[in-house]
Amino acid sequence: MKKLSLITIALASISSTQAAEVYNDNQHKVDIYGRAYAGYLFGSEDAKGDTNDSYIRLGTKFESMMQNDLKAFGRIELQYDLKESESNPTIKTRLAFVGVKGDFGAASFGRQKDALDLISGDMVDIQFTNQFGYENDGGKRLNNMLKYEFTNNELFSFAADFQLDNEDAGKVGTDTRKSSYGAAAVYHSNFGLNLGLGYRAQENSQIKNGNMLILAADYSNENFYSMASYSEQKNYAGSDQKIDSLDGDKYSVYELALGYKLSPNLRMQAIYKNGEYSSADKAKTDEVLLEARYDISKQARIVAAYKWDNVDNAIDMKNHENEFTAAIRYDF
Repeated sequence: MKKLSLITIALASISSTQAAEVYNDNQHKVDIYGRAYAGYLFGSEDAKGDTNDSYIRLGTKFESMMQNDLKAFGRIELQYDLKESESNPTIKTRLAFVGVKGDFGAASFGRQKDALDLISGDMVDIQFTNQFGYENDGGKRLNNMLKYEFTNNELFSFAADFQLDNEDAGKVGTDTRKSSYGAAAVYHSNFGLNLGLGYRAQENSQIKNGNMLILAADYSNENFYSMASYSEQKNYAGSDQKIDSLDGDKYSVYELALGYKLSPNLRMQAIYKNGEYSSADKAKTDEVLLEARYDISKQARIVAAYKWDNVDNAIDMKNHENEFTAAIRYDF
């Protein structure tokens, strides 16, 4: 039996379900939103160690009416990150893009999430807590991206993107991606079932070109939620992978989730993740996650999660320990 080597107590979070409207003259509209998150992660010396998990996030959305029922729109989102040290905070730009939308859909350019976010973000990344995220690299924020989105009467959603060449690709400490493109589609039934399919390819700087395929399905009613997904990646550089971090292996992962709303304020869910590389000498992912969420109000919630890591033969076992996390979150 594994010991409990990591306890995360995350306190305070301010996030948004509805942005606050600060200006609207029927031609121009500006909204602001934000999130403040403060947490602390306690770990043993042979695991991740004690870690601050705090940030403040602020963003703005704007729209302007144009001719022929067209609208110009944009979004900027910044994060003031205190995870490493309160005395050495960092500010990063999460999103920064502009575009035009109308009956044809929406077209935008800038730093934004790729097309796979239609599946990875909206269907699959359902974890209540900040610490335990989905085990794939779809829906990532990328620079120099052209993106098109379209929804047809809420029955069908489509997104496609093309990332222009990244001039810094291949430099030490930079992303491996030179350019990339992808597309995703989701069918929305009228009885709670959604079916999604997405594909993404990228040109990398020092390895063969990579690709990723993702399939997902979810079903929900008033109190029940279920989800199943599968993704397959080959030579695919995730958002935090640098040069020489990939060596041609294929990585396959599937995830299953069941959730139930016990009361108007309390819900629980269980998630199982299993992933493995094509190389036998690389550790696989084998996790069970049990989460609870209590909504204090529409904006505030308390969440807690315990993760059982079933991998017992990894070379670096400090990344394969059972974990517990708790958080309080408030949205504005």
